[in-house]
Amino acid sequence: MNITNIDHIVLTVKDVNKTAQFYASVLGMVVEKFGEGRIALKFGNQKINLHEYGNEFEPKANQPTPGSEDLCFITDVKLEVAMNHVKSKNVQISCAARSSLCTNQTENIWIEYHEKLLLFIKSRVSDSFIAEDILHEVFIKIHAKLDMLDEPIKLRSWLYQITRNTIIDYYRTRKIETELPDWIVEPTQIDTEEIIRQELSSCLAPMINNLPEKYRLAIQLSEIEGKTQKEVAKQENISLSGAKSRVQRGRTMLKTMLHDCCQLEINKSKQIIDYSVKDKFCKFC
Repeated sequence: MNITNIDHIVLTVKDVNKTAQFYASVLGMVVEKFGEGRIALKFGNQKINLHEYGNEFEPKANQPTPGSEDLCFITDVKLEVAMNHVKSKNVQISCAARSSLCTNQTENIWIEYHEKLLLFIKSRVSDSFIAEDILHEVFIKIHAKLDMLDEPIKLRSWLYQITRNTIIDYYRTRKIETELPDWIVEPTQIDTEEIIRQELSSCLAPMINNLPEKYRLAIQLSEIEGKTQKEVAKQENISLSGAKSRVQRGRTMLKTMLHDCCQLEINKSKQIIDYSVKDKFCKFC
């Protein structure tokens, strides 16, 4: 197992507000509020989460004390691999009763969905640090409410609805200077089509990056930036027929990669209504 960096630090303190004021006024850190009354200190590309002694948020240390700190590390291996490695060294993995990773069921959900949910969050929240915080909040809620899911077959929709509601809570509990998006002002139930589109889009990005350069640029300009094929031809300094050929060829290559990676279920209207990954080790998904 290889640790790549620290994700964030957690400080347990007696008074969160006084602590935040000290770090902001003396050390110039930025105080950021997120989730349900949570406070973080941001500096550069680092972050410290503050927990009030006696009112800590889950997950937390087994015996938090004022002045103590917890470290959250990032590793380049999957969660189950990291856990098995730690266990192989005769290290006991302990956690609070509501830790988001303590049950096999929640752990399996994390393994399958955490990257997809994080991409979903990042598509609606520009700050990557806040997106990570929201994801942690989401999995705490998932673990706490998992036994309330009456129909396991609806798990995917349920997960995304919790995620969407948590994002809405984030926007509504902080001061927003710009106008709120319509999907927050008038929230609706998230549908399966939107979920599938979101998940497949996370696969398409690395697929596009894997295309030969001339096709990758053509697809990025036409499909991602929304330029017309005439504009693509002008920017790439090629003929209109050449631009059309590159875009069509790029689309064909993407379609092949997607079908090689995923089994798609398509209805009579030629809409994708579900999919499954053929190979769990697919480098794109």
